[in-house]
Amino acid sequence: MRVEPNISREMLFKQLEYEPHGQEQWNAHRATQRFRTICAGRRFGKSQWAGHELTYKMFVPHSINWVVGPDYGLGEKEFRVCYLDFQKLGLLSRCSKSYNVKQGNMRIYFKDLDSLLEVKSAERKDSLVGEGLDHVCMSEAAKHQMSTWDMYIQPAITDKQGSADFPSTPDGFNWFKGMYELGQSPREDLDDYVSWRFPTLTLLPTILDKCFINLELHQPVAAPVMENSSESSTTQLQHSGYKNTVQNSQPLRE
Repeated sequence: MRVEPNISREMLFKQLEYEPHGQEQWNAHRATQRFRTICAGRRFGKSQWAGHELTYKMFVPHSINWVVGPDYGLGEKEFRVCYLDFQKLGLLSRCSKSYNVKQGNMRIYFKDLDSLLEVKSAERKDSLVGEGLDHVCMSEAAKHQMSTWDMYIQPAITDKQGSADFPSTPDGFNWFKGMYELGQSPREDLDDYVSWRFPTLTLLPTILDKCFINLELHQPVAAPVMENSSESSTTQLQHSGYKNTVQNSQPLRE
């Protein structure tokens, strides 16, 4: 049975001085579905969203939480957010921790609650076996092979009815698009899934604000660069007994 933290997400984020990008990102934080997919352009804050959610999940006693990246470098992004959160909360001194990207050794063990966060790489399939998981972040999900989720991660969260987040920049037609489509389905038997699509332009007002000249310092603040990428292919989604052929005319785009 899935267990949620016995703390206020809003109070935690306030203590971290983290403010989501408007109501859309708040909705994604507060969604209660097991499988949450964010398809978003660069600079939207996908890693921040997923990383702060990992911090929140670490307050579930006796929980095991993973970030699974296509490689350790990509998986480090969400881990970094959680690590800095624990530092800001003054909790790192009460944790056993390691942070070595090159050696693939990134973990936080919160002794007070017996909760664990580890980074795993899909390049090392042997490391994905044998754990009963409470929560997983599939970092840059569109870059993963579907077999990583179907054969290793999804079975590992079954016993505890664990949850999974799928933050990613879109990459054309692939299994990630299938996860997005599951989250958009009106079918009652798929109500464990939810998804959102946020183009980079969603942040345009924020970007423009950052371009305004600070009249006191007379220095403009650099704005992030917006990029676009898309690719066409076809794939078939097969997940938890549900098959859905993704053959729409348009790939997911930023």
